[in-house]
This record gives sequence, C-alpha cells and structure tokens, in this order.
Amino acid sequence: GSSGAGATAKSQTHDIQVAVGELASTIAASHPDGEQWMGNVTNDPSIQCDSFTANVYAQAGIGSIGGVDTSNSTINDSAFRAANAYHDVGDGYVPQNGDLVNFDHHVGIYDNGNVVSRQSSAGVHTASMTEAQGYFGPVRGYGSVAEATGGMTVTQTVDEVGKKIEDAAAKLAKAKD
Repeated sequence: GSSGAGATAKSQTHDIQVAVGELASTIAASHPDGEQWMGNVTNDPSIQCDSFTANVYAQAGIGSIGGVDTSNSTINDSAFRAANAYHDVGDGYVPQNGDLVNFDHHVGIYDNGNVVSRQSSAGVHTASMTEAQGYFGPVRGYGSVAEATGGMTVTQTVDEVGKKIEDAAAKLAKAKD
C-alpha cells in the first residue's frame, strides 16, 4: 500500500476579485446560440431583449440598476441613465465586458467585442458589433455596469494558471493608467 503522503500534488487555487461585468458577460456568453430563452416578464418572444439583460445582471448578483429590480423586470438604457451610468456613442467611453449595448430598439450585453442578446426569432445570439449593427442599426450608447454598481466585484476561484493570467492583466491595466 502507498502511504498517500505526497502521492498527488494538489493544484492550488486562489480567490480573485473580478469586475461584476466580467461575470455578466460570461453568463451571457454561456447561453447557447439559438436558445429560445424566455424571461418571466412577458411571454412575447419579440420583446425579450431587455428581459434577457435584466436576467443576466440578476444572475451575476446585481440586484438593481438605476432603481430597477433586475430579478423581475427589464433593463435597458433608461435604467442606466437613472444610475448616471450611460454613455452616448462618441463621448470617448470604451465599453467593458458586461456593459449594456443600446441600439434604437434593441439591447444586448457587451462581451469581448461582441454583443450577446436575445433576438426575436433567432433566439440568443452572439454577434460581432458590425453584424449587430447590420441587424439593429447603429449603436446609440453603452450602459456602464462598473459605474451603475459602484465598481462591484465578485470573487472567483482560479487555479495557478488563472492567477498568473489575472496578475498579468492587472499589470497591463496598471501600465495603461
């Protein structure tokens, strides 16, 4: 028999703080393409986009934006405007993962240069910004999750590799500032 001592090297994990928007974009992107997602606000598939954003934010742990409850309502540009966290296109704001992307009659969630949204017939779809603007017209603005939540972070557990990636990203962010 083996003594078991040192038989397996247990990989170390670390708890890191990440912006809640990162979690929101991960949740949004985890929905399979074409999923006919339906929220609990309405059963009309043609108006699920802002219910989808509210649900993603609620799953990420954001209870309200601009005083609007995320668990049983819709979240669009008006909630971010009420939270003083809305940016018109052209004001220099660079969208971050998890931010609301606002079109004339559609909203989605920003994820690494793409928009994840619940479209009327296509279901949940991840589109490049160019593709999304082909469907919905020009982006009108962005809702900043960081500003709306006061810089809320969530704890995520990562392994050694994840910790190294996080440390490198933090160094890069500090260098940019």
